[in-house]
Amino acid sequence: MKEVFFPKGLTPLINNSSHLIIPPATDLQERSRMSCRRHCLSFSLALVSLFGLSSFVRAEDPETNSAPDTRPYQERVLSDDPVIYWRFEKENSLENQITEVGDFEVSPVGSVKWLASGPKPETYPLFQSEHHAFKINKEGSYLRVTDRGAGSPLDFDAGDSITLEAWVNPQQMGNGHAPYIIGKGRTHRDGFNRDNQNYALRLIGKSGNANLNFLFRSRGEGSDWHRWTSTGGFAINSGWHRVAITYTFGEADSLRGYIDSTEVDGKWDYGGKTDKAPVVDDDELWIGSAQGGGSSSSFIGELDEIALYRHALTAQQIANHFDVILPDPYESPSELPTGQVLVEIFEDVKFATNWDLIHPDPVESYTQSALALTQIPLKYNHKGIIVDRSNPYLVRASTNIELPAGTHRLLFRSRSGSQLRVDGELLGENDFPDQRGDGHNTLWEMTEIVPGIRPVQPGDSETVVAFTSPGGTHRIQYDFYAGGQGKRPELGETLIAVQLEGTEQFAVIDHAGNFPLTNHAWNKFEIADDASFDELNTLRRRDASQAYRENWGQRHAWIRDYVEKNIPPVDLPAETGLPEENAIDRFLNTQLVEHKVEPTAPTGDYAFLRRATLDVIGVVPTPDQVRAFLNDTTVSRRARYIDSLLEHPGWADHWVSYWQDVLAENPNVINPTLNNTGPFRYYIHDAFLDNKPFDQLVTELVLMEGSEYYGGPAGFAVASENDSPMAAKAHVLGQAFLGMNMKCARCHDAPFHDFGQRDLFQMAAMLKRGPEKVPKTSTINVDPAVLENMIVKVTLKPGEALPPEWPFADEYDIKPVESFLAKPDDTREQLAWDITSPQNDRFAKVIVNRMWQRLMGRGIIDPVDDWEFGDNSHPELLDYLSREFMLNNYDLKYLTRLIMTSAAYQRTPTSDADELALFAGPERRRMRAEQLVDSLFHAASKPFNTEDMNIDVDGTRRESISRNFGTPERAWEFTSLSNERDRPSLSLPAVQTVINVLENFGWRGSRQDPLTYREEEPSVLQSAILSNGVVGRRVTQLSEDSRFTELALQDQPVEGYVKDVYLAVLTREPTAEELTLFTEYLSPGYDTRRIAGAEPGPVPTRPLRDGVSWSNHLKPRANELKIAFEGAIQKGDPPTTLLETDWRERAEDMLWALINSPEFVVVP
Repeated sequence: MKEVFFPKGLTPLINNSSHLIIPPATDLQERSRMSCRRHCLSFSLALVSLFGLSSFVRAEDPETNSAPDTRPYQERVLSDDPVIYWRFEKENSLENQITEVGDFEVSPVGSVKWLASGPKPETYPLFQSEHHAFKINKEGSYLRVTDRGAGSPLDFDAGDSITLEAWVNPQQMGNGHAPYIIGKGRTHRDGFNRDNQNYALRLIGKSGNANLNFLFRSRGEGSDWHRWTSTGGFAINSGWHRVAITYTFGEADSLRGYIDSTEVDGKWDYGGKTDKAPVVDDDELWIGSAQGGGSSSSFIGELDEIALYRHALTAQQIANHFDVILPDPYESPSELPTGQVLVEIFEDVKFATNWDLIHPDPVESYTQSALALTQIPLKYNHKGIIVDRSNPYLVRASTNIELPAGTHRLLFRSRSGSQLRVDGELLGENDFPDQRGDGHNTLWEMTEIVPGIRPVQPGDSETVVAFTSPGGTHRIQYDFYAGGQGKRPELGETLIAVQLEGTEQFAVIDHAGNFPLTNHAWNKFEIADDASFDELNTLRRRDASQAYRENWGQRHAWIRDYVEKNIPPVDLPAETGLPEENAIDRFLNTQLVEHKVEPTAPTGDYAFLRRATLDVIGVVPTPDQVRAFLNDTTVSRRARYIDSLLEHPGWADHWVSYWQDVLAENPNVINPTLNNTGPFRYYIHDAFLDNKPFDQLVTELVLMEGSEYYGGPAGFAVASENDSPMAAKAHVLGQAFLGMNMKCARCHDAPFHDFGQRDLFQMAAMLKRGPEKVPKTSTINVDPAVLENMIVKVTLKPGEALPPEWPFADEYDIKPVESFLAKPDDTREQLAWDITSPQNDRFAKVIVNRMWQRLMGRGIIDPVDDWEFGDNSHPELLDYLSREFMLNNYDLKYLTRLIMTSAAYQRTPTSDADELALFAGPERRRMRAEQLVDSLFHAASKPFNTEDMNIDVDGTRRESISRNFGTPERAWEFTSLSNERDRPSLSLPAVQTVINVLENFGWRGSRQDPLTYREEEPSVLQSAILSNGVVGRRVTQLSEDSRFTELALQDQPVEGYVKDVYLAVLTREPTAEELTLFTEYLSPGYDTRRIAGAEPGPVPTRPLRDGVSWSNHLKPRANELKIAFEGAIQKGDPPTTLLETDWRERAEDMLWALINSPEFVVVP
């Protein structure tokens, strides 16, 4: 092992994983990190410590006693006699500042931006505040500079010296990517040799850094490429840097490279150094690319102050062209909270793989008990909407711990680069990730290198070091990055664990009590940590949005006043003598009497409990809920039970899936395809959890703000591979909130509707905040003569631009109240007002109708999403409910309670068409797919225990093409697993077992279009998947985590066990016949069912990761591991070791019979 200096008390130890050993810094490195002065000297020292740079020269040299140079940058460059000096201070113009040489013909190609922001004071004091630069936005974009021919100042031959100098701010560069700053030749233009590289100044990506690179091609016999690369570099996306090289062609040892003010070491790593002459021809000089603008050569970022000299500048001249003023580094509080870990979050940091950047102060901090982090709190804007943190961000965890005297071992893990300090001394580092995402990487080893220790998880790094303590208190500081280079900002399993001298186990440091670093203990911690952060994020969201919610309160006060003054109340019909509980029954009973239809009988308590619980929180009631209800002897117990359900967090879980269908929420776990959206499911869930007024929810959805990839309404704006995404969103909004199915209007005027294609694209233009053109795909491409005889009409031409206007002004003349609009001129905000305003009462009626349909089985107007094809069966009732909805702040819980407390809702269901038309009773219906799956696991009190919904487990891919949906706890959290590669290695076998059930019962993995009505027809596959599938097997297995195992272990007669099972599964008591049947079946061996002295077996947990990820899915071993895991999953959960096998299997038979009965899947 390499000998390194360790500060007092630190001892090196070999890394116990497959990752590299990270030795602590040398004394010089440590001092350079800890003392950042406000001069370029400190910056140069940092480069020395990082790169081993051979020398550095300051602009002011104390040895010479010379006066400081006060000239601005431009004058310093001009005084050193360049032949080309390009500044970017004019629009679409590149003027050479050397007038005697003159300008060159320059033409831009691709996506470039003139007058971008350049280096500015105070950080770069040599420049003026209005300094500009040149920005290249995407691959294949560059500037072409025409060579003048023979004798051009751009030509260099043997014996000629060259200096190439530029300021650069690269913002995107992968490993091995070599973007051109400036290069002559190798343009791949016709008439020139493809390998005619006269010279080129480039960068090259290496592990998050940009290293300096010089390239040319020699000519003559034995010609070859010659490439020099610096051994160090600077962090990509770390701000402005000045780079330069000097070289004399024909003098092999003459090359010098410079970053900022410092000379950097390097080597000729391709073709070797040479005395040969370079290629010289009349090909063009390009800025920002080469090779025809290919991606491998293209620079992405900003360029400035490009100079070319026909002599080699000295090191002192080079240093005189750079100065930087760095801020003082942030220091965490000297006093830390007792018994807590202080976690500080730093945003707007640069992704540096060298730890020498100075970051801004933390944006926020919080405390927790454990030195273990898998997540940090979500960030919310003033509306309580999820927004992105910067990518990357930096986290610092600091705490004091007590250690006994001795030599202990500290283990620390992280997903990205990390540094561990103890008492201010650097103890060790984890490397920054350097994994490719091409599928050919080595599989992650998931074996326990140390017996009993949870393996390092895919994508994470681990280091173990020894630390000698005299005993007492030690300050721990752990810094680690999240994200960077476009990857998801995830923490993996970041932790610090300690193995005290004389012990064998590593324990994660936790002030609430250290816990062993084992799979079981970590799984328990992770579940508790998730629940804790859910609670914390809810509090943070509500706190952040308090003032905004108060503004909405003022808006709703105005709405109530408007409704009272402009929408008269509906007269209630007279009593009919039929049972009634509230005003709803008056309206329904009047028509029942008029049509001489009897209402169905009132439902019993058990049926009411099951239906109400399914309708509000999406699962069957627990036995405790049933008993609590039955023990309530008040006359209002049903209303009280409904109120308790409406306060249950399951209200949010239940409603997400419905709106996922209606709003076409369609994220994909990997590689977006047609009409994929962002995962705005989390916004929907939070909105229902907070009981957000529905007009506010819709307004925020239309505004499409917040995080696109991590759960904000901005995800709704996405429609991948769609040539008119805003038209797609206008279709969704019209169908969801206006009862207008505008799908046909995408290509032509809808023949059976009162709206046309113009209306759709005008709404799309309002969403776009500007004119929206009709794409070529949005028309019917047939001969005009044929079109004249068709029922559909096309009134818009491809390419026609539609203005942003509310298309339904004739029907709904809506006047905005500008005091309620943040930006009254914003057409997107205008559209939100037009949709949700009480002046447009259709919105309220559509939402009321949707809620009615969900609870009663069919709408007052049916279909609820296409009113042009529906009749209003009870117009007065709809008017009454919509007015109540508006007067009560568009509160869905108020509306739900109003419907569910009616006598109509609490009647027995029916399938009779006449009875359904008059709502004599609710429609008989089956559970939705999500209700079924959630209820199965809920009845057994089992978690899903699937893998993470994530194929890019180690986080090597960009966040734009790979999603991590975490571990699902409710059915709405599942999503499509489709990808273009049909490989077992890309499967998620445990997740797939649940998706199989969902899909067979009507769930859509892909929601390319909005949908209200799912396929509800029964099929043979439905019974087959429940009776023979893995989910049915797991739910009926009496494992250590099963509710039914717990019931079986209780001291009670067999009849009591049968009754308890019925209550948990079917929400009722068994009939006398059923009780006799199952009592006789389970009685043999019941008294001896419990195994004396037996210890509980393993509790089923989330599956352990197998080391397979997208980064290695092409390895044959990856397929083998997934196939083996799928086989293990088919077996279900391991049975309990506490019950005799024969009796347990008969108890499982009983469960199997109950969940496969039609009664289980039907809503009573």
